[in-house]
Amino acid sequence: MISRSHFTRIADTHEVDAKTVERDYQSDDGERFTERSLSASVTCRLQHRSLLAYLRDLHTTHQTSGALPALL
Repeated sequence: MISRSHFTRIADTHEVDAKTVERDYQSDDGERFTERSLSASVTCRLQHRSLLAYLRDLHTTHQTSGALPALL
């Protein structure tokens, strides 16, 4: 399990070290999660969009069975 301080450190620096994340997710499911997370992070950054706002929208639509927000 990843410690809370690990996420705090990532949030404080606004950077994700792929090797750190990769080390924490060794399974196939974890690898796919990592790939999707990094992809969403980079896409939001390139679009000057808040990653937190995107994740909040994603969570809200998941809870209400609505259409997922696009990253296009």
